[in-house]
Amino acid sequence: MSGSGLIAVFEDNKFSNFLPLTYTMPVFMLKHGFLSNLERILMGYKNIDVALLTRDYLAKITKNETGYPTNEIVKTNSSEMILFLNGRLTEIDGVQIDGEEEASFNGDDLIYLRIKKGKINNLNDKLNKFFLKDNLKEEIKNLDIKIVDSKIDTVNYPWDLILGNGNRIEKDYERFIKRGVINGEIDKNCSLYHKENIFLGVNSRVMSGTIIVADEGPVIIDENAVIMPNSIIYGPCYIGKNSLIKSQAIIYEGTTIGEVCKVGGEVEESIIHSFSNKQHHGFLGHSYVGRWCNLGAGTSNSDLKNNYSDVKIQVKNQKINTNSIFMGMIMGDHSKTAINTSINTGTVIGVMCNIFTKKFPDKYIPSFSWVGDEGIEEHNFEKAIQTAKRVMARRKKELKDEDIEMLKYIFSETMIERQR
Repeated sequence: MSGSGLIAVFEDNKFSNFLPLTYTMPVFMLKHGFLSNLERILMGYKNIDVALLTRDYLAKITKNETGYPTNEIVKTNSSEMILFLNGRLTEIDGVQIDGEEEASFNGDDLIYLRIKKGKINNLNDKLNKFFLKDNLKEEIKNLDIKIVDSKIDTVNYPWDLILGNGNRIEKDYERFIKRGVINGEIDKNCSLYHKENIFLGVNSRVMSGTIIVADEGPVIIDENAVIMPNSIIYGPCYIGKNSLIKSQAIIYEGTTIGEVCKVGGEVEESIIHSFSNKQHHGFLGHSYVGRWCNLGAGTSNSDLKNNYSDVKIQVKNQKINTNSIFMGMIMGDHSKTAINTSINTGTVIGVMCNIFTKKFPDKYIPSFSWVGDEGIEEHNFEKAIQTAKRVMARRKKELKDEDIEMLKYIFSETMIERQR
């Protein structure tokens, strides 16, 4: 869709369903397929101004990372309307910036709000806090704006991203990637099945003995990614820029590996966001791993219960049924496991956790936890920060002051969980 005007992508109160992943990033920056929701939404529009609305403590980091004004509405004379879009949308089609004022809801979820610029002052709140309210439909009714029903879906929990990832890779490939383009290097003795479903980015390399099976969905190997010898990759799958797949790895369908990751062993239907490592043997299945994580050699997670019943996962203070018999783990940024760590079905691991127990750890581990055989202790904040600085420096990245302030906020917010 082309045109001019202003789009503002917002978080609503369901960001908390995606914790601990959304402790460190807005919900619209979660990777799904091979794009974030924000990237996918904005690729549908051209010649527009963009603003983002998130929680206050994430505003500066989000602005620095995306380059878009955050928690401020940019001034533009190109349109009298602002189109607010829910950041939990995986894509949006056919919604124009210009038109009459209206709010579109799917149930209680606000999908979009088209409103005149002059009226946003009537929201009586900072805009980011307005969209985080529980009763948005009632709030918008008071603005004398027409409310319409929508069939556009949002993602509601992390397992929506995980279980729908293969389908999302296929849709993204059809929409954004030129089919069957080989810009990289493929060594001799590689086997490519359904080459028209394989994309290799510039300077990528697939080394000898590798098998790529793309008959069930596309395989995208992005710029500067390297697949070491004798690996097997099944589509739909995405390997991010500057990532390395270790020799004899088996990457099954439905897997997204973000930028600058090192991955080995066996991975199935999982999302590894970026700058995270699972270099060695071990199984990762039906899981979401955040940024700057490291899974030690032999770390494996269960993604199927022995009785084949649906997996339940703790979200905030309650157990939610995923309605799936397959579900692995969710791991927040900067968390790590020791060698041979075993992780149970449906485990949630917070931000900045260190797990080195020989036992199965608890199925809910609060952020900043130090998990040994004797149980859970608090991970010393200063020591955690020093580790993060060392890890990031190895990738020529810096833990900035605003990152530390964000982590201090998370440390404080999760203190009660650790005390329990």
